[in-house]
Amino acid sequence: MAAKKRYRTLFYKSAKIVGVSKSLSEMLKEALSDTSNRKKVASRQEGLNDSGDMRFINSYENYNGMFFSQLISIEAGKIQSYLHLDDESESYPIKPVNLDLIDSSASKTTEKLRREFLDSIIYFGVIGNHVAILQTSTLRSRQLESYLNWFLGSSCCNILPENTPIILNDSITDEMRERITKSPAKEISVGSPINTKPVLPVNFSNNPETQALTTNANVASVKHVLDQDDASLIKRFFGLNLSGKEFSDSLEKANLSLEMTLKFKKTTTQNGQELIDRVATSLRHLDPEDYYIKLNDKSTIRGGDLVVAGPITVHMTESGAVDEGILKNDMHTWLVKNANHSN
Repeated sequence: MAAKKRYRTLFYKSAKIVGVSKSLSEMLKEALSDTSNRKKVASRQEGLNDSGDMRFINSYENYNGMFFSQLISIEAGKIQSYLHLDDESESYPIKPVNLDLIDSSASKTTEKLRREFLDSIIYFGVIGNHVAILQTSTLRSRQLESYLNWFLGSSCCNILPENTPIILNDSITDEMRERITKSPAKEISVGSPINTKPVLPVNFSNNPETQALTTNANVASVKHVLDQDDASLIKRFFGLNLSGKEFSDSLEKANLSLEMTLKFKKTTTQNGQELIDRVATSLRHLDPEDYYIKLNDKSTIRGGDLVVAGPITVHMTESGAVDEGILKNDMHTWLVKNANHSN
């Protein structure tokens, strides 16, 4: 059986830690050393809300001088659904998965272990203050930055000095840095398509013998609601409350986008220029396709020009898991090659 492959993108970030002599990789290795009290994964879990959602560093290792790890996010009690692709049916039935019905050796032990669906997982590697991230649509550099500040800060390992944040900055080429130095930002525009998400009409069975989840949902009966961030912005700026409003179809083909522009007319003060430059820096976690910056010389820099990224082939095992042995080697090679883009 031929090995499966996925084609993904690696992103480079430069960790900025002002006033600290230790690098990010040194702090991570210290936090997870053999004498650390954070060896058990339960001690590395950052609670995200009262519902039990969490994220944490799962497995980790030192590979050729690179700290290589997984950051995992879990949505407590999440119900995962799948399509039953029966081509003889008029529509594909939507089936939910109940983890309690899946046989597991863990459930046969004297202690019943809790099981949860993974919400998302990213892989990252760190050499010094150079960071490579294989992110997903829901777990990105923003979440990794937030977790590292929690994990290494006073709330957990207490290695990071108080009021000293870790900032995962994008890095740019010398040519692009020269353009921005000669002509500061004048206008910043951020925008993205308006997104909807499906709402599945799932009915839960109360049958104690099966504890099964059943649904009569089919493709035609699925409704769509606005992404919560989009709904909040529309309400704030236009006074229209569309939160929870159901649409019969997705808005993917509606060609709608929500955009916001910050700019100054003709000239601005030193404080005004500082503000717009800081906003430009704060865009580091956005999708590169979602923003652009216009400079004083009237030229435009697209988000993708401010990001160091490259393709990577992710090899999968026969069971469908990521082959981490190949991934960590390829990530190490790529990170060493791109580290010279650091600011």
